[in-house]
Amino acid sequence: MHKGKSVLVGIIGIMMLLFSAGTSSSAVSYTSLPPITSALKAPEDVAVAPDGKIYVVDGYQDKIFFYNSKGNLLGTILGIMNPTSASIITDGPIYSATNYAQSVNILNRS
Repeated sequence: MHKGKSVLVGIIGIMMLLFSAGTSSSAVSYTSLPPITSALKAPEDVAVAPDGKIYVVDGYQDKIFFYNSKGNLLGTILGIMNPTSASIITDGPIYSATNYAQSVNILNRS
């Protein structure tokens, strides 16, 4: 397994633990889906938009990839040097932190 794939699997595992940690009265069950691997080399962060699109930050490639809810690659956001994280506001911009410029980029959807 590539480093990027194991990071993504680890992130999903941690998210599952966090969501299930607060349920004391009943067990939570999840079905495992195939991991998103298309185009990724070193994924660092994952954000899900209200419309269901999944944004994966890949700082190694200086890109943010976005996928549909089934994991199919829809497109790529370019022009961000070494992005490390992303956050999405409902019907608003995408915020992406970068170590390279020590800043937060604000990307308006077009």
